[in-house]
Amino acid sequence: MAPDTAPKETGGLDRIQVFWLETFYLLALGVLAWAYFTPEAPKLLRAPATFGPIPSGVLWFGALGGVLISLAGIHEHRYNWDPRYWTWHVVRPFVGALVGVVAVITVMAGFLVINGAAQEIPTAGTQNMVYFVIAFVVGYREMHFRDLIKRLGDVLFTSKEPAPALTVVALDPIDGPAAGGTAVRIAGSGLDGATAVRFGSV
Repeated sequence: MAPDTAPKETGGLDRIQVFWLETFYLLALGVLAWAYFTPEAPKLLRAPATFGPIPSGVLWFGALGGVLISLAGIHEHRYNWDPRYWTWHVVRPFVGALVGVVAVITVMAGFLVINGAAQEIPTAGTQNMVYFVIAFVVGYREMHFRDLIKRLGDVLFTSKEPAPALTVVALDPIDGPAAGGTAVRIAGSGLDGATAVRFGSV
């Protein structure tokens, strides 16, 4: 049995409470999925086929990815649960749905650019499975999607060339008295803009 290394912070929800909340989310998503894919389901449970250009199933798959990554985290941290992160788990299905929508809109925009024509408005059903898979994967790995978007933004909106790597090829002289006061010539590349040099801690 692993030692109990859980932090001693108080407040927030404990691991079991968060587990049952995520289980409730999972059951609710199951009911909504049944209603989405079953024409005979009560109208009260049926979401519209689309929200604008987005199939409503995208939200469901994104939320499912968010719930599953939360459950994986609950299991992974069963011996070192930190109650300060309970809000991260509580909002997972909503964050998963949101980033799923953003990812699908991004993919749709890419299709629009490639095809040069307006896309047909999606409808409910399995014909949108590619969008559903994208939403699920992004909902499950939302952090990686954010990193990807950040890199894309850096490429699109950063005009500055990256600074060259700093390389020192020679020092002249290579030694001197401990009291200091010796002028040193440093040869190398990427030194433009350097404002200070340290020899050890000096």
